[in-house]
Amino acid sequence: MAITAHTGEIYLLKGTPFNPNYDYSIYFDSLSAQQSYMESKVDVTLTAQNYVKTESGKIRVDKQEEHIRDCNYLMWKTPAIGSDPAAPSYTWMYAFITNIDYISNNVSEISYQIDVLQTYALFNVSFKNCLIERTHVNDDDIGKHIEPEPVTFSESKVELIGNMYEDASGYDWLVYAPFDFPVDTSQILEQGLSHRLRYTASMGETCGLYQGLVCTVFESTTLMNTFTANLPDDIASLIVAIVGVPKGFVTGEGSSYPARLSYNSPYKQTTDIVPTFTDIDGYTPRNNKLFTYPYYSLLVSDGEGNANTYRWEYFHRRPQTGTCRFQCVLACQTEPEMMIVPIGYGTHDNTTPNFDEKIVLSNFPRAAWIGNTFAAWCANQGLTNAVNALLGCIGLAGTFDTKPDYSNLIQWAAGSGGSGLPGGAAPNVGTKITGHPGMAALGAVGMGIKLGVSTAQAVRKPNQSHGTSGGGAMLAGGYKSPRSYKQFINSFDARRIDDFFTRYGYAINRIGTPHFKNDLRNQHYIKTADCLVVGNCASEYCRLIETIFNRGVTWWKTPNVVGEYN
Repeated sequence: MAITAHTGEIYLLKGTPFNPNYDYSIYFDSLSAQQSYMESKVDVTLTAQNYVKTESGKIRVDKQEEHIRDCNYLMWKTPAIGSDPAAPSYTWMYAFITNIDYISNNVSEISYQIDVLQTYALFNVSFKNCLIERTHVNDDDIGKHIEPEPVTFSESKVELIGNMYEDASGYDWLVYAPFDFPVDTSQILEQGLSHRLRYTASMGETCGLYQGLVCTVFESTTLMNTFTANLPDDIASLIVAIVGVPKGFVTGEGSSYPARLSYNSPYKQTTDIVPTFTDIDGYTPRNNKLFTYPYYSLLVSDGEGNANTYRWEYFHRRPQTGTCRFQCVLACQTEPEMMIVPIGYGTHDNTTPNFDEKIVLSNFPRAAWIGNTFAAWCANQGLTNAVNALLGCIGLAGTFDTKPDYSNLIQWAAGSGGSGLPGGAAPNVGTKITGHPGMAALGAVGMGIKLGVSTAQAVRKPNQSHGTSGGGAMLAGGYKSPRSYKQFINSFDARRIDDFFTRYGYAINRIGTPHFKNDLRNQHYIKTADCLVVGNCASEYCRLIETIFNRGVTWWKTPNVVGEYN
């Protein structure tokens, strides 16, 4: 197809940044802006050129080869497709100079290739909706673009933010037993067994769980030491568990300790974490996608294998403070558990816990304790020893004339107060005892020897241990508390990925109409799939434009910033 240049002029341009590989091109807002730039680059004007045959890709001109060797682009004006031959409208054709050959002293042959982007794509065709795989975005808000990217990075780093609950300095201690402990611990040693155990029928629910045991709160290790130092073994053996829970979650009834666990204890704490989006491992990125997962995230861990990674962008951050909220919930039981659950995370609204993303912590510290074996023996054996001693004497001495009354004897023996030996004068237990007096004395001596032997054995018997200690090295090192961390890639990987985003934009994978300009940057990269172009140009040029966009192309905002990525 022969196309006649209406003016008979061909313009050879020098120093243009256009590339026949179509890796990039230049965006112009209007035809006039495009023409003005092209005219500013004209180096040689060729007149009296009658025909330019576009499909041949060659033009012979009356110029010596060395005079036009520096030119890399050409343009000419031709009648627009479909215009009236009587009063034609004209369009500019733009082409890359691919080669210049010597023909004779005054003739050179120029090989060229039509630039379909400048000639047709900007102003002569239209783009239909297609899949836009990658592009530079005009709205680079943090968390708005989270499509996965084809980039790799090494192991992430972490930086401590803080503890997940208010007071990580120590523990309150919970003692589980089938009875209440008196507030005054001295009563435990001074009163008899039946007085020391104050059984209660008012056991109930704590943390929504039925408790068949009474839970007593000790607010310090010192108080626990005072309590367990002289704990009789008969009491110690009835304790089911002594466990530690973080301070601030439970309270006791009343103002003094030890005290029964209050059923109105809060058991819950909220923690607000303030995200910071300033740098990544000291590197300040140009692309805010680096402040999203997996490049930058929140890690919550107890340091013992229980950890969750949370995406900053999934939190519905609190409007007033911009913080991310968690709730720590403690279940008070003989094996305590704590649940850490994010609030307003993912598909949940700003106030709803997301239990699917919770962390459950266990293995809280457990304490062993000892019981005073001799004190317990005295308390438990006092009544038995007294009665046996008297009955031994009676049995050896003779028989009662009448049926004996043991009630006074038992009361007398019970008056030992836990010492193991009765005091005061023995009561009258019968009206008459017959038999040899020496036998009664012998019986008393025998029982005394027996009682002395058993007492000596009880004294030598070591105190008994109960329960087991536990909590692990994390507790011993002072690290037994869940913590929050910033988790991020290293600065080298951050810079490398940031450069990739700067050059090739973000993966968005959305249906839309391709565009050529970015409001935030000098460059605008776009890559499509199944691009569709229609317009006033040959079908082969439409297909070539589609191929260029499906492969990916960068549009520069102005010619003077080509290559200056920002």
